[in-house]
Amino acid sequence: MAMAPLGLLYGLGWRAYRTVYDLGLKKAKRPHRPVVCIGSLLAGGAGKTPVTIHVADVLARLGRSVVVGISGYRSWRREGAHLAPAGPLDPVEWGDETALMRRLRPDLDLIVGRDRVEAARICAAERSEAVLLMDDGFQHLPIHLDVSILLDPPNLSNRLPIPAGGYREPWKSGRARADLVLPGEDFAPVYRIPGLIRADGGPAELPAKAASLCAIGRPERFFTTLSDLGVELQEIISRPDHDPLDEADLLRMLPKDRTIVTTMKDWMKLERRADIRDRDVRIVQIEAVIEPQAEFARWLDVRLQEAR
Repeated sequence: MAMAPLGLLYGLGWRAYRTVYDLGLKKAKRPHRPVVCIGSLLAGGAGKTPVTIHVADVLARLGRSVVVGISGYRSWRREGAHLAPAGPLDPVEWGDETALMRRLRPDLDLIVGRDRVEAARICAAERSEAVLLMDDGFQHLPIHLDVSILLDPPNLSNRLPIPAGGYREPWKSGRARADLVLPGEDFAPVYRIPGLIRADGGPAELPAKAASLCAIGRPERFFTTLSDLGVELQEIISRPDHDPLDEADLLRMLPKDRTIVTTMKDWMKLERRADIRDRDVRIVQIEAVIEPQAEFARWLDVRLQEAR
């Protein structure tokens, strides 16, 4: 493989970065506890956000208050860390995943930005009693993680680091750092589609024929899911993960009478377009649960008690 040497160099660079912390030359900071991280070895497309929402729900059922930290990738607020205001959030300013999380869980406090240490400081100052639940950040070594849950989807073509493969760090040592790897022997994430909705929020049926429009990691899984559900895809428009979907002629590529199927994450951006209002749009909402649910809740509760 032509890119394999670059993947090797990337892996060596990661090991050097990790060694600085292993030897104690740098120490992870702990401005707030407990910190729970839903991480991934993959560079996008691992299904972290639905799992993060599920874990937030589990924590709430355990009687714990929760603040979610999220990077706000490609948003205006991605630098530093910022406590998001109440109410709907602009995906351009705060990020598409942040806007999605606020739409699905309106009462959940969100801290947005790539500086995870600063996010923990904000959580300690504003919500000292809360669990800081990080969506991503497993590779952010400056922050101490009390509980790390790692998503590692199977059946990839190779396990090399980027750019030769899709991994952010060497696969074997990355798994060894986590408290829990999903799927694993005891627990596994289960993803499901509870239903489709229309642009106005009402329920929708699966169309027999449609176009698919999305900007997500590993979009082929979305297309395969639609096909497995019986949707005949007439056209496919796929953009890179987190693309703003704001190009002027984006919808002109599709016939006016074509039903468009997209994800809830993409709808956070598409709904801002004036030319989407006269289109038949069906929005797929993806949920995740970690099975078996009762046993996972007990496992998480014990780990948090140990962390305190």
